[in-house]
Amino acid sequence: METSIDRYDYYLKLILNSSVGEYPYIMDEYQNDRDISESEAESLDRIVIKYMGNYRKTDVKIINVETGMEETAPLTMIDDFGGNAIYGGEISMFGLLWKIYSPPQYYERPVVNKWYYNEKVASILNETLREAVPGKIKNYFDIPPWVFSTRYQNISRYVPIYDIIMDAINRSIIPGWYYLSKAGLNQEFIEAIRNRTFQL
Repeated sequence: METSIDRYDYYLKLILNSSVGEYPYIMDEYQNDRDISESEAESLDRIVIKYMGNYRKTDVKIINVETGMEETAPLTMIDDFGGNAIYGGEISMFGLLWKIYSPPQYYERPVVNKWYYNEKVASILNETLREAVPGKIKNYFDIPPWVFSTRYQNISRYVPIYDIIMDAINRSIIPGWYYLSKAGLNQEFIEAIRNRTFQL
């Protein structure tokens, strides 16, 4: 007999491996699924909103009524990863600007206590290493590591990036470390990962 957790994991895997255009159909399906609780549906909603926010490209301009100046649209839905991360500011490393996140308190014994995220780097890693990441999740590097120790555990798991790259090389998914540079990653960043002085 299928449990609520089985259904949740089914929809989670469906979301992670579908295109943004398919999300409305998936949302309609799980919101009308009697085996999904209200809190589980809300959790899935947050994940869908996070991914739709990441991929939505908009030309909408936000104008401050008081100053008349154009402003950047709020990034709340993107920056908190669906309520699964606490934004801690930005840091410049390897010639790139990284956003820093930490796990919310309700995550017990998180696999890491700090996560660095750069959308461009994550995009390159997702494309280059997809066949090597656990569960072959296409947006693996867009997901905070501590999330993998919860609902994702039946679908995927957290593996340090060094180990993923070594596995990709050993399985001939990529020819070597140099290939990451050809894919568009900064050489200094690659060396830091290779020497294990930096971890995503």
